[in-house]
Amino acid sequence: MKNNLTLITCLLIIFAISGCATISPMATHFENNFQELNPIDKDIVKASASRKNFNVSYDEAWNNVLYILSQYAIIIYGSKESGYITYIDIDGLLLEDVYTRHKFSYWEFPFTVYIEKEPMGVGFYIYPMKDIYKKYSGRWWWKNVETAFDQKSEEFTEKLSTQISAKSRWHWLNNTAQ
Repeated sequence: MKNNLTLITCLLIIFAISGCATISPMATHFENNFQELNPIDKDIVKASASRKNFNVSYDEAWNNVLYILSQYAIIIYGSKESGYITYIDIDGLLLEDVYTRHKFSYWEFPFTVYIEKEPMGVGFYIYPMKDIYKKYSGRWWWKNVETAFDQKSEEFTEKLSTQISAKSRWHWLNNTAQ
């Protein structure tokens, strides 16, 4: 009985030291109300690879983006006048490790969306804010995180495409309650 109690105590101490020491890379941003996650310069955002154009009005585009993001993301900044929305997409990420085989962890993916009026509708630019994680770029799992950022950008553009095309096909979806 005494051996079991000693084993359980040792395991609890190891768990407390190792498991509780994991800190999210975004923890400092959560603690200071995201003050350092200001919108990125427009030219940097527009140079990102994720871009989509739609033939809709600016107001409709803005409302669709907010509708989509409100379902799964934490919106930390939004200005309709400037066209910026900064949000954090929190999702699971499977990181494979040689020692532990598989490790599933949650990861915060910060993005900035810039919406711009264009001659034939509206342009959307999705910028993954990977630079926040520069200090982790040498880690063994960084390639997985970069891939996840790209997948998240693509996922957002697909949701946006679906939302906009559905409203044009099925007009009763435009009559949402205010």
